[in-house]
Order: sequence, then C-alpha cells, then structure tokens
Amino acid sequence: MDFALIDPETKDSVIFPVAPSQIKISIGTKTMSFEPIVMGSVTIPRGRQPITFEVTGILPKSSTPLGKRSSDLEPNEIVEKFKNWSDAGPYGKKLRLVISETDWNLPVYFGNFDPILEKAGGNLPYSLTISEYRNFEVKEITNTQNVTQQKREETKTMPKTYTVVKGDSLWTIARKLTGSGNKWPELWNLNKDKLKSKNKDLIYPGEVLTIPKEWLK
Repeated sequence: MDFALIDPETKDSVIFPVAPSQIKISIGTKTMSFEPIVMGSVTIPRGRQPITFEVTGILPKSSTPLGKRSSDLEPNEIVEKFKNWSDAGPYGKKLRLVISETDWNLPVYFGNFDPILEKAGGNLPYSLTISEYRNFEVKEITNTQNVTQQKREETKTMPKTYTVVKGDSLWTIARKLTGSGNKWPELWNLNKDKLKSKNKDLIYPGEVLTIPKEWLK
C-alpha cells in the first residue's frame, strides 16, 4: 500500500517511503441539540463533519535496510515539503490524498505534522493529522420585500408642481425638493409672475408652484 500527498497545482508529491503503521479515519455527523420543554433533549443531524485522518508511522533514512520502498525521499526532504505546504496561505495548501489499494482519493489539507526527533540524522517517527478539504460559500440572503420597496421609492418621480403649506418659504421648499435651499431663486424666477405677492419672502398657503424642469431629473 502506498500513501501519497500530491499538490494538484504543481503535481509535486510526497510518496511516503513506507506505509504508515496506523491510519485512524474519523467520519461523523454534525448535530444541533436543543431542549424543548415537552419533548426533552433533542438532537438533530445538520450535515456531516469533514473526514479526518490521524496517521502515525516512521520516515526512514534511505540508508536504512528495508524491504520494498515506495520512494527514496529522505526524512528532511519530506519535512521541508510539509513546511512549504503548511505555509502556503491562511487556509493551508489544498492537496490530494491517495492511498493505493483502497478507495481513498480525496482533497485534504494539513492539520498537524509532529515529527519526533530521537536521533539527529536518523529515522524519524511522526504523527500527522489531515482533514478533508471542503469548499464553502457564504450566501447573502436579502429581504426581497425591502429591496423592492427601496427600488420603488428610488424610482418615484418628483411632482411637477408643489402646493405651499403654512410655514413654507422658497428656501425651505427648494431644500425639501433638491436638498439645497440655495436653489430657491430658480423657483422664484419661474413662479414670480403668478404669485399673489411680488415679494420673494412672502408666499401664501394654497399657492401652487411650478417645479423647474432641471429639478425633475
């Protein structure tokens, strides 16, 4: 049985010289628990956990007499590749785990790699934890009713006339309709000939003002 980790981007790989002595595989289900008063404690499945692999074994020197080897990689070469992969980014390096003579062939990423240095330059016992790599998406859910209402409000057109109410002035009307009270002269010049008073500071409730075309855009 060969145990290999492969970089799908560069095709670089680590084929362990000898198969791990133990591979513990964990497969589980996500659950959500709550305690309704009537039913008592209830646990509901919420999808599955990523598959994890807890691997232990030894990385032998090439000079160590063994039977069949799957590769001639030295322990320090494997450690160096693992360091590079684990430093590949904030989310780790996406790899592919292949275990020959089994059905295990899936994307994974590093959890922990713990070499045990017993003798400098010697064989290297290790433990390795890797987890299934699963892509995820964050979906933004919007309130379509609020969005529709907002669009309706944004598409409302300004009325072509304005009826004066108590407390209005040309300045306050301009500010109300355009956001800038300084545009009041445009309103005055367009309506001064039909207002009761010829005083720009005096307008009466009930008078109907024509809105400048430029304000309607």
